[in-house]
Amino acid sequence: MDRRRAIVVGLLALAALAGVGFAVHESRDHGARAAPQRAGVAAVHRASASALARRVARADARVVAAALRHVSVVRQGTRHRREIALTFDDGPSAYTHQVVSMLRRLRVPGTFFTVGIHLDRYPAAIAGELHAGFPVEDHTVNHPALAPMPAAGQRREIRGDARRLTGLGAPWPRLFRPPYGSYDRTTVAITRSLGMLVVLWTVDTEDYLRPGRKKIVAKAVAGARPGAIILMHDGGGDRSQTVAALPAIVRRLRQRGYRLVTVPQLLRARGMSLGRGWMFGA
Repeated sequence: MDRRRAIVVGLLALAALAGVGFAVHESRDHGARAAPQRAGVAAVHRASASALARRVARADARVVAAALRHVSVVRQGTRHRREIALTFDDGPSAYTHQVVSMLRRLRVPGTFFTVGIHLDRYPAAIAGELHAGFPVEDHTVNHPALAPMPAAGQRREIRGDARRLTGLGAPWPRLFRPPYGSYDRTTVAITRSLGMLVVLWTVDTEDYLRPGRKKIVAKAVAGARPGAIILMHDGGGDRSQTVAALPAIVRRLRQRGYRLVTVPQLLRARGMSLGRGWMFGA
């Protein structure tokens, strides 16, 4: 009996030691994963505190506040200026850095609508967007269709993404894009209460289908018109075709006399009545 007890005690001791070893291993793995995340958050704080990011955030907040006095949902900017906005949904992802780098190389801005569940994994991508002076906006936490959801669920999705962004050190988002374009009056009431303008799109490149670089370019250019908001993606899957399509999109739009701007820049009325020349949602 004593021998059996000794064997049991020995086995328990070995299990305990194995458990300690596993815990130490897990702790080391967690520490290894946490270090880049901490560095990314620090980078977001630095980028957000830069003079450029602060200036962009202040200017965008003024534009949205002015727009919200007249409208709640925007589909297109003014037709009186040959300006177009390139927008990117569903990031950040492993492709966001490539999109941002390409835009900077082409000397054009983009407006990014982020999904909250990806933020902790790619904080450095958010830092890169802010460092470039690009608006970083709200696209919910989990990317659900909002219209079928109750008010409490919609608020959790919208405010939750905004709070995750500010928790990383980014400015409070002023624009909101509903996933799949699904929204209702409840969505609008929530976004207005949070100081956000709902932004839809004029042109859907359908790049998420990965139809090939040429088709993405063709859709973007075919739908181009003054005030257009072009929808693309930097997350949600393989976005290498989107990155590859950007140089041709920018070149052809410039050849047609368009200036590429951010969504807030597109919405600056410059003395024009918001009731004229704009396309709004219901």
